Amino acid sequence: MIEALNGAAHDAANQVTWDGLGLYVRTKVPATAQRLFGKDGGARLPNTYANQIGKPIVLTGMAR
Repeated sequence: MIEALNGAAHDAANQVTWDGLGLYVRTKVPATAQRLFGKDGGARLPNTYANQIGKPIVLTGMAR
């Protein structure tokens, strides 16, 4: 999550959106959890719940 908020999940407009943040976390967490905890550490399958309209901005104006 920290990597994502620090810019790893930014889009073409250099913004971290709610959707981009969710996609980044859903993509990275399962492999990272397996690497850190091994196959017997349990699966980590994050998901999001959002009842929002439009494309909300989580962070903007990030330096690259």
